[in-house]
Amino acid sequence: MNRHHIATDVLIVGGGSAGLWAACRCSELAPEARICIVDKGPRDWGRPDDNGRRGL
Repeated sequence: MNRHHIATDVLIVGGGSAGLWAACRCSELAPEARICIVDKGPRDWGRPDDNGRRGL
């Protein structure tokens, strides 16, 4: 298991559409904040991938 230490002000768990929206909103409210999103997998799209539409 690889471990990384990252200094962050906001940690968002989940890289789906809600997590990405939350990161964008945090960035708007606090542009100087360090925002980190963590997700369990390598996918780069949100929930629609689960039903076979590949994020479309």
